[in-house]
Amino acid sequence: MLSIHLKDLVFTAHHGVYEEEKTLGNKFIVNLHLHYMSEQQVITELKQAVNYETVFALVLKRMKQPTPLMETIAMELCNQVMETFEEVHAVFVSVEKTNPPIPSLQGSVIVSYQLAKGE
Repeated sequence: MLSIHLKDLVFTAHHGVYEEEKTLGNKFIVNLHLHYMSEQQVITELKQAVNYETVFALVLKRMKQPTPLMETIAMELCNQVMETFEEVHAVFVSVEKTNPPIPSLQGSVIVSYQLAKGE
């Protein structure tokens, strides 16, 4: 099994349920872990692998769509990856909001979702 990790992808986006979040935006950090099997004994060409540039393009496009809930983003990204790459057996996505509008909270909030074939 091969794994691809896209780590600490940083976006400024307008996700959230409060008007201030929708207007001002916030910093988000996205992580993805993809697990897949190749038909090749040894991968020697890009066309034999899951292209992480294409995976990043999916994330970039999704993060540009304002959405109230991070759960929606994580779940939709997992579904999009599984639909786009049939060789992917499992995908994990985490979405972190670095400055959530919660009084007295010092830290961030993270939503994560994992999807595997057959689940």
